Amino acid sequence: MPRFVRSAAVVFVIAGFAVVAAPARSACPDWTGVPAPAASDAYAARLAALRADELGRIAGALDARAPSVAAALRVGADCLRGADSAGQPFAAVRLHRPAVRGAPEAGSPTTALDAPVVVALAPLPAPKPAPARPPSPPPDPVPDVSATLAAAEQALQGARYEEAAEAAREALAKLGDRPAAAKERSRAAVLAATAELALGRAEEARAHFAMALAADPDLALDPMTTSPKVRAVFESVKETQP
Repeated sequence: MPRFVRSAAVVFVIAGFAVVAAPARSACPDWTGVPAPAASDAYAARLAALRADELGRIAGALDARAPSVAAALRVGADCLRGADSAGQPFAAVRLHRPAVRGAPEAGSPTTALDAPVVVALAPLPAPKPAPARPPSPPPDPVPDVSATLAAAEQALQGARYEEAAEAAREALAKLGDRPAAAKERSRAAVLAATAELALGRAEEARAHFAMALAADPDLALDPMTTSPKVRAVFESVKETQP
């Protein structure tokens, strides 16, 4: 191992860099290759820590063969870790923070800007209930015309044709065009048509037969109780119905 003596300092070449075994000094040795990092330089501090670890491993390997060189390496490692050769840590860097003058007093509009904003919200109005649907009108009841129809049949059987026609027309007026009264309307129209044929009013009779078929398209007259003349007019009207 080459050795040079210069002013009481011993210089060795180890692992590609020069190591100087010299009296303790406060500055990091130049042979470490890394300057002592400032407290505010994180990158330089990381680089110095890696170099210090490397120097520590080499020093451990040289403890038996060259203890003085190992000691010098540890001095450099300690320096890079943030301690001087005496083991004293470097002083921390203090940053100057000037005091803020003219700060706003408590309760001023400036400090009120940082306060949370409180917004008073009016309560929402209660939802209006949906308008009630008007009740459905009850179904239109079918008027009871059974007595009127019975009176028309009795008048027809007694040959009181005008009275029969009038009673049948009265029943038709009461029934109107209610769908539920189709059966009663068909019966009253047949009674009116039969009485009008007997009175010689053929056109009125045909109109009432057409009304009876409109109320009951499947209407058929009983041949046992209906005269051939009435059935003939009825059948002729039925043939003209759609």
